[in-house]
Amino acid sequence: MTVLITGGHSPRTLKLLKAFAGHHLILGGYGEMPSLQTPEYRFVSLGAYLPAALAHQLLQACLDQGADAILPLLAEEVRALAESAVLFAEFGIRVLLPADAIHWLAPATPAAERWSVWLEGKPVAAFPPLTGAEESAGRSAALQGAFVSDQNGHFQLFTVSADGL
Repeated sequence: MTVLITGGHSPRTLKLLKAFAGHHLILGGYGEMPSLQTPEYRFVSLGAYLPAALAHQLLQACLDQGADAILPLLAEEVRALAESAVLFAEFGIRVLLPADAIHWLAPATPAAERWSVWLEGKPVAAFPPLTGAEESAGRSAALQGAFVSDQNGHFQLFTVSADGL
């Protein structure tokens, strides 16, 4: 699977690389991006940041780059893609977000000490390893996407920014 992960220039995005072992990753960011490419991932520019057209901008990037799935990490992208998931599905592109993604957005960017990546309610990767209670809670909520959690097992979407770029 080829996955476009936004926020490609962020250390948080780079933490997600090991969660997608065996998949080809495209790390997208707005503006100029490094022209680095490895067998596992490559950086691409998503162009200028266009808040009014984010969903269409990201759909075009997925189509141009041959992405099968997209994992948006900016809160603004999460909002835009949550409202446009059907459009992406029409093009065969999976949006790696829960159906009620906006509910999971944090009011402020949380510390990323505990994070996990979920696909259809199954944990793909986590650091540190999930507790039994966290795994059970994630499965019952059918989580999809990247999340951070606190010591109480409360999940929030793992975003680069909750307030803007």
